[in-house]
Amino acid sequence: MVQLRTISSEVTISSRPTDEAERDLISTFMTSTCGCKKAGGKPCSSQFSMEYLTSVRASCLELSHGELDMAIMGQLVAGMNTSPTVSVAARHKEVDREKMYTALFHQGKPVCLRMFQFIHTVGKKRLRNLMGNVKENGLAPRVHGNVNRRPKHALSLTSTEYVVRFLYSYAEQNALLLPG
Repeated sequence: MVQLRTISSEVTISSRPTDEAERDLISTFMTSTCGCKKAGGKPCSSQFSMEYLTSVRASCLELSHGELDMAIMGQLVAGMNTSPTVSVAARHKEVDREKMYTALFHQGKPVCLRMFQFIHTVGKKRLRNLMGNVKENGLAPRVHGNVNRRPKHALSLTSTEYVVRFLYSYAEQNALLLPG
């Protein structure tokens, strides 16, 4: 709880339980660290302060699903290596690349997968789907597979017309007043 003292009165501002839970989550992550050694022998989580992580995670949580997807895909494209060949250090020979390599960065600093997920508030499955979308379609918004398809439970136009005719004829036969 934060207390602000003004000249005429005292104002008390209390934080919401969700804010406290988020703060606890970040402090737990910072104390347990990500476990990697990408920051010069230290965990990559040591490169960022708790205040910075709080503000970035809050920004990510404020974005809509599609906006966050585009932001993450932009970061993935920036670190993606798509060259068709790879050089083998032992033989100084170039070999065909079997799969793409993506280096993860945040603010120009290399981070591990766990830290990248934590910063952007995204899970493994969603990040994997975003990577696949970037590899397949480039930097384009994801489109759900059922777009422009009629649902299985939707009635056809003839069936809808049949239902309407039935209701009108039933109303006429049984002297029901239809609204409107």
